[in-house]
Amino acid sequence: MSRPRTAWMNRLAHDLRGPLSPMQTAVFLLRDDRVEPPERTELLDIVDRQTRRLGGMIDEIGDWVRAEQGRLISRREDIEVAMLLDEIAPRLGGAAPQVRFAPGTEASQLNGDALRLGQLLRTVLGFRFKRGEQAPAQVEVEPGGLGRVRLRRRLDCPYQARDQAGILLEEPLPEPLDEGLGLGLLVARAIAEAHDGQLRAHAPDGDTIELILELPLAGKSPG
Repeated sequence: MSRPRTAWMNRLAHDLRGPLSPMQTAVFLLRDDRVEPPERTELLDIVDRQTRRLGGMIDEIGDWVRAEQGRLISRREDIEVAMLLDEIAPRLGGAAPQVRFAPGTEASQLNGDALRLGQLLRTVLGFRFKRGEQAPAQVEVEPGGLGRVRLRRRLDCPYQARDQAGILLEEPLPEPLDEGLGLGLLVARAIAEAHDGQLRAHAPDGDTIELILELPLAGKSPG
């Protein structure tokens, strides 16, 4: 096994243990009959929250494996870009994204797996570099290449934007802010490619990164 993969596996084991410690402590305390109902409720909340966190990590690994095996898409249907953006907005946390449609793109339709496309857009619009950032995502929808639509999200990058852009979609994030395993953008890129599209990162200057997503319009995919 290569050294980078070994290092990531070590980090994976460490991250998966993260939710277990508070869960084990909570379960230990819940066995004590002296724990009062309010404290018992708090402990149950800890178990619930950490269980969901661990489940999310397992889902990340499952998606990553499916991406490696080319099994991400299960069904296809036509769906409007605007509808997808409306559906994911409440799940992003913070303010709703501010979306600007270029003329002629308002009714753009994609053909693909609606659940996976929603996951892709949630990842692109929900990604951030700073913990606690609540500013709404700024998104531009514009014509892409022939028969394609492009979504462009601009992010302020606190350090070394050009270096960050070079590895952002190539390696797991070392310190993901969503308490996951840092595989989200890798899976998002795989979802885009499974729909005959692409997701790339571009640094137009030293402190800004653009996430650029291009997808074929319905009826235009070569697949």
